[in-house]
Order: sequence, then C-alpha cells, then structure tokens
Amino acid sequence: MNFSEANQYLEQVQARGIQLGLDRVRALLRELGNPEITFKSILVSGTNGKGSTGMYLSSILQEAGYKVGTYTSPPLYSNTERILINKEKIPGQEFADLIEQVKPSAEKHNATFFETLTAAAYLHFKGKIDYAVLEVGMGGRYDATNIVSPEISVITNIELDHTQYLGNTIGQIAAEKAEIVHENSVLVSAEQKPKAASVLKQKCKQTNSHYHQVQDEYPTKTTNFSLREQIFDAGNHKGLHTSLLDFSQPLNAAAAISAVEKINGITEQQIRDGIAKTLWPGRFEIVEDSPLVTLSAAHNPAGFRELEKSLARIPHKRTLTVLGMCGDKDTVTMQKIAEGFSDEVYKTSFGHPRSWQGNRDPKFVLTEAVGEANPDDLVCVCGSIFLISQVRKQWLPEVTFI
Repeated sequence: MNFSEANQYLEQVQARGIQLGLDRVRALLRELGNPEITFKSILVSGTNGKGSTGMYLSSILQEAGYKVGTYTSPPLYSNTERILINKEKIPGQEFADLIEQVKPSAEKHNATFFETLTAAAYLHFKGKIDYAVLEVGMGGRYDATNIVSPEISVITNIELDHTQYLGNTIGQIAAEKAEIVHENSVLVSAEQKPKAASVLKQKCKQTNSHYHQVQDEYPTKTTNFSLREQIFDAGNHKGLHTSLLDFSQPLNAAAAISAVEKINGITEQQIRDGIAKTLWPGRFEIVEDSPLVTLSAAHNPAGFRELEKSLARIPHKRTLTVLGMCGDKDTVTMQKIAEGFSDEVYKTSFGHPRSWQGNRDPKFVLTEAVGEANPDDLVCVCGSIFLISQVRKQWLPEVTFI
C-alpha cells in the first residue's frame, strides 16, 4: 500500500460516519498489542483551542528533553500532519504502512475513520516516545483517544458545538467532555461557566482526581502585541512570547503551563522556549501584509466571537471577510457575527461534502476580495479549516510545525 492507496482506503472508511462507543477501538488496539499502554499520555479536549494547547504542551515537553508524540486533527493539507514525533510529520510511506497494518483488524471490527487513524497513531508511537499529547476528536466519553489512561487531562473550554452528538446544553456537553478524567489523575480546566465547572469538579471528586482552574492559578495579561508576536504574562511567568496571534492564545498557553508544571523537573526556561517555538498553522495566521490577509479556522459561534476580538487588536480600516462554513454548523449565528465585524462579506463554498452553499470558488472569491481591498484594509478568510486548506496554498505550499 502506498500513500495514495492509504488515503483512498481512508476515504472509503469515512462512509461509515461517526459511531459512538469504545468497543471497536478497544478490540482493534487489543489485536495490535495494546500500543496505548506503552507511553504516558495527556488528553486535551475542549470546544476551541485544544489544538494550539496541545502544540504548546508538545513543544514544552520536547524542550524538557522528552520524546513527544502528538496526535491532532483535522489536517490542513495531508493526513501526515495528524501524527507527529517531536513535531515532525510522519513520512508518507510510514503512514501508508501503518494503515496497511491496521486495516485487517479495522475491517474486522468495522472501525470508523477516526478509530482507524487513532489506532495507527498509537501503533506508530509504540517504543518511540515518552509522552503522547492527544487531541480529543469530539466530546470525550466515546472518543477513540479516550482509550488511554492519561496522567493529565486538559479541557480548554466548553461551548455549544456538535450538539447532535454531545447534547443541547452546556451541562450535557460538559458531562461528555468530563469523561476524559480518569481515576486518580489531574484535570486542568480553562472553563469558567458555572454549570460546566460544577460538572467538571464533580467528576474530579468521583474519580479522586485533582482539579486545577487555569484562570485562578495562571491569570493572563497581554503586555505587547504586534503582527509578528504577542507578549504576555501567565501567573508568575512574565514576558512570555508566542507567534500565535489570536486573542485566546495566552489562556491556551497558560493551560499548557498548568499541565506541564504537574510534571516534575520542567524548568521556567523550558516553558518559555517551548511556548516561543510553538507553531499552529492556519489559525489566525497572517499570510500577506498589504492588504493584510489573515486565515482563521474559526468554525463555530464561540470561535467567531474570539475572532472578532482578535481582529479588533489589529490596526486597519475596513474588514473584508471571505466566509465559507460547514452546513452542519450554526451558520446563521456565525454569519450574523461575521456581518457585525465586517464591512463586506463574500460568501463562498469549498470542495467538501459538508460545505454550505456559498456563491463561487473560494480562490476566485478571495482574489476578488483582495482586489477590492485598499492597502490599509484587512481581508479575513474564515469559517472552516477545509476552506483554509484550499486558499492557504497560494501563499504557503507546506505545513510545518518546526
């Protein structure tokens, strides 16, 4: 099986859709020799921000001398972005070999797309890493990543998203995400909504786990902001630098700091260097200066509200927004928020089955928006990572985390 054949197989598997439950992945991993028990793990869940929080974690742990596996989704360009060791993407042929190895058991147990990929990642990590930083795909209780026994669990925030699977209230969604807290472990939470926080604290009591509230232990303050970096404080950590520019990044970094400080021996300098070296492409990423063009993978109402705050910090005159969303999201609310912070909205669709019905090809729409922008205007492309993956390549043909 080559890389192309592996991706073709995974596309076929996607037709199985989302099927909640851990029985399939548990049986699949058993047949693969239970690779998930061969490394320590940190689980990261949350509605938004879990990807960057996971990358901060991986970067700090790597600075501390650990060999770190990172599992994240979805990718921008290629499935090789999903499985990293010390922030390096898995080579294409190694990825194909893994899928070929997993395929017989995956077919036997009718494993889903995400279950198959998760099993492949755990198999790749076996014998190669000290820690795995694992981004939960959706929810927590029945997510394939949750087959591990994490030393530390992190929940960035809890908003209304994936309600058809996780529930229609913050309390219901919090209960699903709280299931990544295992017996005698640690939960680091950046969530402050009273109902959600109550659910998380109760879960910690039930599991004899320690609860840590990020905003209490590591209050954040941005002290300097430019188009290249922001400088911020997190608790007693002063003057931290990150190249990630969106409004929520200091809090995401603080969550990572809280988690790694539960591991003995990690120093202030390792934390500082790890945060400074963290990259997370396509998430409020500036790709052109005149006019400013920023790409944001904001894809739900909470993400759009954060995007509005991020845009407000950048000096510019008009905001021209290229908007392309998944039709199964709350498109009405997101469009309303976008119209509120935009002078002009250009709707577009993108080549994915979940795309809403926009007007025209995204590259054409983007060219139109950039062409109509003045040098002191800002063009914001947002709504779905699938949209970002299509337009980003005209500026940056590669995705790198180093």
